[in-house]
Amino acid sequence: MATAAPPFFLLCWLLQAVSSAFPEEPGPLNYIPTEVVRRHAVFLGRPHRTWLRQEPLHIQRILQVNRTLYIGARDDLFRVELDIVAGDEMFYSKKRTWESNKNDIRICRMKGKHEVRQSD
Repeated sequence: MATAAPPFFLLCWLLQAVSSAFPEEPGPLNYIPTEVVRRHAVFLGRPHRTWLRQEPLHIQRILQVNRTLYIGARDDLFRVELDIVAGDEMFYSKKRTWESNKNDIRICRMKGKHEVRQSD
């Protein structure tokens, strides 16, 4: 039993050292109850209510300038006027989309990235 103790303590020390090397992902900055969120308009990436198609947004940055909200996604930049909110949803007034150039696509393929994620 005396010889099993040093490897056990060494294993515990090693696990603690490894777990401290990888920081935990921080939690959300703020928690908001569901009943509060339901009272606010949401942005789903649509130009108007009759637009049925909805794609993943991949939102990365949000900037508010006066009463205009700029939402930066992976390949798109949306301009949302905060004064024009229709019910429970906000719609964009302008959308700018850009494509990756052929050289960037070639480099991504060499790195083994899939075509869907090339703009990461």
